Amino acid sequence: MTFIQGLIETNDWFCESFAYNLGFIPEDKLSWKPAPTARSAYEIVHHIALGMANMQAIFLGGTYGDVEFPEPVSLLEAQTLIRGVARDYSEFLKGVQPSDLEGEFELPFGTLPKTICIGMEVQDLIHHHGQITYIQALLGDTEDHIFDAGN
Repeated sequence: MTFIQGLIETNDWFCESFAYNLGFIPEDKLSWKPAPTARSAYEIVHHIALGMANMQAIFLGGTYGDVEFPEPVSLLEAQTLIRGVARDYSEFLKGVQPSDLEGEFELPFGTLPKTICIGMEVQDLIHHHGQITYIQALLGDTEDHIFDAGN
């Protein structure tokens, strides 16, 4: 398995697990924040969507920040958005060639090698998946909701 194939499989599973786990947060709590400066589940989804879509855009010759999405306002919108951008990112990754990973990108938050940039949004999805499960715990959910791709 190549590095890119590993990213695709990881992205696909965490996308579905993320969307699945959103369903265990009561819909009236998806806009709730555990602290005034924290992100809500909706804001986390929006953040991931913007990151993935904009990273793809710069690899395709655009500028980071070119892509915008409205923040979701329902569970279905949040699940549809996260699945859509993650699937698009996996499709994009399927076409990445080794030469596409040479060099660096100037991003709003610093200069990074393209080899880091290509996986950064998948890592961000994993990171924020943990935040979603933490929100579940803060709301009193003591269960582990493990996504089973076979069902």
